[in-house]
Amino acid sequence: MHYALQMFFNNGGSGCYIVSVGVYSDGDDAKKKIDFENGLAALMKEDEPTLILLTDAVNLSETDYYDLCKTALAQCNKLQDRFAILDVQKEEEESEKKTGEESEENTGEESEENIGDVGKFRDGIGQEYLNYGAAYYPYLQTSLNYYCTDDSPVIYSSVENGEFESTTGQGLTVNYKGKNSDKPKVYISIESSISKSVIFYISGTNKEILVIIVQNNPTTVSTIVEEWGSFSDQNQNNFQLIDSIDSSEETSSSFTEDKQIVLEPVVMKYYTTPDGLIVSHKSIIVSGEEKEDNPTVTIKVVASGDISIVPSDASLPDGTLPNIIITVLSTSTVQQVIEEWNKKKEGASPSFDDCGFNLDVEAGKEDKTLTPVESEELLEKSKEVTVSYTLSNFKTNTGLYNKIKSEISKERVILPPSAAMAGVYARVDRDRGVWKAPANVSLSSVTAPTIKITNEEQENLNVDANGGKSINAIRYFTGKGVLVWGARTLAGNDNEWRYVPVRRLFIYVEESVKKATEFAVFEPNVSTTWLKVKSMIENFLEGLWRQGALAGSTAQQAFFVNVGLNTTMSLQDILEGRMIVEIGLAAVRPAEFVILKFSHKLQEA
Repeated sequence: MHYALQMFFNNGGSGCYIVSVGVYSDGDDAKKKIDFENGLAALMKEDEPTLILLTDAVNLSETDYYDLCKTALAQCNKLQDRFAILDVQKEEEESEKKTGEESEENTGEESEENIGDVGKFRDGIGQEYLNYGAAYYPYLQTSLNYYCTDDSPVIYSSVENGEFESTTGQGLTVNYKGKNSDKPKVYISIESSISKSVIFYISGTNKEILVIIVQNNPTTVSTIVEEWGSFSDQNQNNFQLIDSIDSSEETSSSFTEDKQIVLEPVVMKYYTTPDGLIVSHKSIIVSGEEKEDNPTVTIKVVASGDISIVPSDASLPDGTLPNIIITVLSTSTVQQVIEEWNKKKEGASPSFDDCGFNLDVEAGKEDKTLTPVESEELLEKSKEVTVSYTLSNFKTNTGLYNKIKSEISKERVILPPSAAMAGVYARVDRDRGVWKAPANVSLSSVTAPTIKITNEEQENLNVDANGGKSINAIRYFTGKGVLVWGARTLAGNDNEWRYVPVRRLFIYVEESVKKATEFAVFEPNVSTTWLKVKSMIENFLEGLWRQGALAGSTAQQAFFVNVGLNTTMSLQDILEGRMIVEIGLAAVRPAEFVILKFSHKLQEA
């Protein structure tokens, strides 16, 4: 809306009404359509608007947008004091930006494909009240910059995301999630005196963490983890500290000397059965080791017995692959296997935590029964993830920040043409009059139409062989720029209402005369009142004729006004309180085609 208003005012617009119908973040198209319909209904109560635009409605579905167009045309016909400027809706994938020079290189075939949008518009717009609207095509590449703050542009980047982990001898497990290229470290420093039992420092790169504890009062792992939970910066870095020992060992889990802990990469591998059971395995690859082969999972289905889950433990002989064997009944569900796994984890000795395996279930597949699986490998998923940034993230890097700002400033807004055309209508009305066609005029703040239209293609836009629905083209001309190159209403087959200035001149005259003759309401319905009304209307129309709005060498040829008994009214009309005035106008029509005829003339001397 902000950019549409800019285009409206930049092209000559003045006063306008904005009908608010909701917020952009509302993703319910059905609700949006109802909101737009309510907005049009509210607009009916206003007398001043003379043009209706549905600029934001082009973001609706085709069906909803064209229904709104029909509603707008019906309102114009009902009130007869306004005109609709409509856009030919364009699908998102066809919204390519093309400069004028790029457009010159487009082939006719490419343009013909894009002009297929016009067919959808003609099919969807219906057949009613077409003389009260005009459509323009294509979308416009404007010179407007996108308005944004440092927090609004989102910059996406794909990175290799990895996980690192290490467990100290005292049972403190440190987990780190970040790029595969990171080399996270943890330093534990013993100091003689500090203000708290534990102090944490995070490096500026968020890849190193320093844990300071007091020397004379050895700090346990549980204390460190507890203090970490209240550490203010814990959610602003990639580290996680976990207590990985039993409470019975707590007395021995304290630090007595400085340590440097290098976190090693964690390898996660997965296999999902057709029934929705997710089997995962976590292992830590110590620096210098070769990457191990893939673990396996086997599922056996037996006729009787209990569910059995047997994972290999961490102390496997060299060359032996980690594996997990799950034995189930033919009626066993995935959820039952998960419940059995959780029970085993709690009471297993050695702990299941040491085996590296874990079981989970896909959402919605809890009640699926399991089928046999024969030694399927667990594979490593891609670690590439998409992360997002805003400009605020790069403020400390002045060079990169300015480069990104420069690139963003090169992006220009693409808009449907209706807002710019409303400004053109207002400018032409003000400079020349409502009877002048709003065509063969340049558009401000526009660098090029998104599609170049040739003369042959415009013939198809002007004349619709099936329904007669004309579409006005906006074209790029070398040396002239972007011009509006059409002034037809949607009623292209109607000789009376084919042109926009004719329809709008009648709207202007009808509305002006209606308001001017309100003085005669409840006046005596006699010849003196008729004469006043006729003289006033004739004076108004003669003024228009002298300005060039009406065709004819004399005023009598340009218009007529009739009112009187047995002329426009019967005695019954007078008895029923009706004063009927007939007005005829010879409206000027635009010279849409200038045809030059040349012939040979024989030499005479």
